Parts: sequence; C-alpha cells; structure tokens
Amino acid sequence: GGGARGCYFTSAVRDKGGAILGALSVTVDLEALETDWRGDPEIIYFTDANDVVFIANRDTRLWRRLSGAGADPRYGETPLRPMPPHRSLERFGRTLWQMRGDGEIPAHALHLQQPLPVIGMTGNILIDLSGVEQEARLRTALAGAALGVIVLLVAYLLQRRRTLAVRLQVEEEANSRLEERVQKRTEELKRTQDELIQAAKLSALGQMSAGIGHELNQPLAAIQSYSENAVILLERGQVGETEKNLERISGLAARIGRIITNLRAFARKEGEPATDVDLVRVVEDTLELAAIRLRDSHVRIHWTPPPAPVMVQGGRVRLQQVVLNLITNATDAMEGQADKQIWIDLVLGTGKTWLELRDNGPGLSDPEKIFEPFYSTKTVGDGMGLGLSISYGIVQSFGGRITGRNSPEGGAVFRMELTPAKGAQNAGPDNGGGRNAL
Repeated sequence: GGGARGCYFTSAVRDKGGAILGALSVTVDLEALETDWRGDPEIIYFTDANDVVFIANRDTRLWRRLSGAGADPRYGETPLRPMPPHRSLERFGRTLWQMRGDGEIPAHALHLQQPLPVIGMTGNILIDLSGVEQEARLRTALAGAALGVIVLLVAYLLQRRRTLAVRLQVEEEANSRLEERVQKRTEELKRTQDELIQAAKLSALGQMSAGIGHELNQPLAAIQSYSENAVILLERGQVGETEKNLERISGLAARIGRIITNLRAFARKEGEPATDVDLVRVVEDTLELAAIRLRDSHVRIHWTPPPAPVMVQGGRVRLQQVVLNLITNATDAMEGQADKQIWIDLVLGTGKTWLELRDNGPGLSDPEKIFEPFYSTKTVGDGMGLGLSISYGIVQSFGGRITGRNSPEGGAVFRMELTPAKGAQNAGPDNGGGRNAL
C-alpha cells in the first residue's frame, strides 16, 4: 500500500527435520531498475495478472490499467488510470498499436509481449515505427521515381522505335522510288544507246552506199555480158565455153548474195544478249563490207586469218560495227598519205582473246580522251565524235574492254579484249595475224 512498489522474494528456513525455523526475505528496488531503462527509445512495461502496469521505463505509464478503469481495493489508495484510446491490429504475424491522445507513446508502434510466469508478470515493449514508416515512404518514393523513370524510358524507346519505323518506311519508299527512277533512266539510256548504235551503223552504211552500189553494178554488168555471150556460144555449139560463162555467172551471183547478206545483217538492229561468236568471221565480213572504201582510198590491209575459228562472247553485228569503226577511223586518219597500211592481228592468251588494229598514220594526239563522247579530231561536219564512245560501250557490254595508244613504230594501236566462249578451244599462233597484204 501507500504507493510503494517493490518485488519481494521470501523463502522458508527449515531444520533437518523440515520444520520451519524462520524466513528469508529479499526486496528488489524497482525504481533503481527503471532508472537504468529510462534512456531507451522503446517503451518497456510489465503488467501483472490484473492487466495493470507495475513496472515501466516511463513514469506516466505506471498504475495504468490496459483494460477497464477505476479503483481496485487490491492496490490500496493507489489510483488506477486507463490507458489512452488505442487499438491493436494484427499484421504479418505481428501486433501493431495505433494510439491517439498520448504524445509520449508513438502513434504507430510494434507491440511485442513475453509472459514471465516466474514473477507472475507479462513483459511488453512498444517499438516506434515512425522511422520505419519514413524509410518505407522514402523507399516507396524512390521506387515510384525509378518506376517513373522506367516508364519514361520505355515511352521514349517506344516513341523512338515508332519514329525509326516511320523513318525506315520513308527511306524504303524513297529507295523504292529511286530504284524505279534509276531503272527507268537505265532503260532510257539503254534505248538511247541502242538508237545511237543503230544511227552509227546507218551512217556508216550511208557513207559506203556509193561504193556498195558500184560494187553491185560491176557483177551485175558482168552477169549480163556473160549471159549474152552464153546465148551466142550455145548457138555456135560451143558447150565448153558456155559452161565456163555459167560458172562465172554463178560466182558473181554468189558474190552479190554475200554483199547483200552482210548489208542486211549489219543494218539489222541487234538486241540479243551476248552469244558465242567467231571473231575470225566478224573480221572477214567487216573487211568485205569495207573493201570498196579501202580500195578507193588505196589502203593496204595486212590480215592472215587463223586456221580455225576463234570463238568469243559477244554479238556478231555489234562486233562488226566496232571493227568497221576502227578501220574507218584509221582510213580517215591516213587521208592525204601516200602510203596507207592497216595491220589486223589476233592474239590468243590465257583466258582472254585480243584483236589488235594498227595503222601507220599520225597517231593519237590525246589517247586519254579518245573514248569520251563528242571528242573528235575530224573537221567540223565530218563526225560527231561518238564512234569510239559507242564502240567502248559495245565492248564493255560483252564483259570486255578496248584501249588505244600510240605505237613506237608510228601510228595508232587499238586493242579489243574479249572473253573466250565457254569451252572454246581457240587455236592459232601466239602473235595472231601475219603480214600478207590484201
């Protein structure tokens, strides 16, 4: 009574027979014990069997009944006060206190209990959760901020992906339009090139037309004369002489047929892809076409055909046009000379075949520019300077190349390099053609 608090432990003192001789009593000063606990941040208190706080590290907690209120005769004159309004919540296997109206006890705390049957009390501790809540709020804020950054990053990446997809689509459409334009322009350039090639062939035919007419008139006149003589010889009964005249007529007709065949083939607009072509036959047919011009210009041709065909990849008519253009240019370059000669040689190498044409004219004034369009050394009106440029394009379309240079012996040398036909067994001397004059 009287508000004094203490823990008393009493034990009986017995003799050997077990009779009680007296008692030993020990008193524990609770205030001294509580003084050591007052600096702890946690609220520590012990309740007895009547749910009254008997020991606490906060003086304001003493003599409070956790449940119920009012005086209790068992505690004498000591007033009992109820605990301020609070409630306990079970969360995650732990008891959480929420309290109102008491500034000394935290509003939110973790409540832990431990029964102490030896002293007949229950130990209680309240751990302040404000720091934990603040840290939780801070971590939540950080997690929210991180999540926001992630969301913004994902949104940025999605927007960038959409932008990139739109850009790729625009580029793809632009590339598609560009490819269409390039294809269209390529087709236009191909048609223009074909038209230029055809125009160049017709121009060459126009230049040779007078000589071709003369070349056809001669055998026609001879055929008429031989025919009239054959009639007379038959009337006289000279059968042997008549047969000779008929043989001459047949030969002249075959000659006319060859000339017309070459003219028709040369004038035809060739648009077929590269095939296997006999380069020897190309040179022979071209020389036959140019024979009249060469004879009228007093040009000697040095050409000895190989004993066997030389097969290359190309087009017969277009290669004919290149060779004719080279012969015509050489003839024009030697205009005014007393001695005019052209050498044509076939050179057979490993994996390549070369056709060389050399003249004894003045040579090339600027070998680096000869294949440029509209470059010409002829008098204005005698040519547009497209012949060698067209020839360069023709040879290149067959996978070959053509070059021009000046010969140490004088004159110009043009070399046309072509790819042998697949499986071709080209035979012939390494130096190609000989030096026999036609």
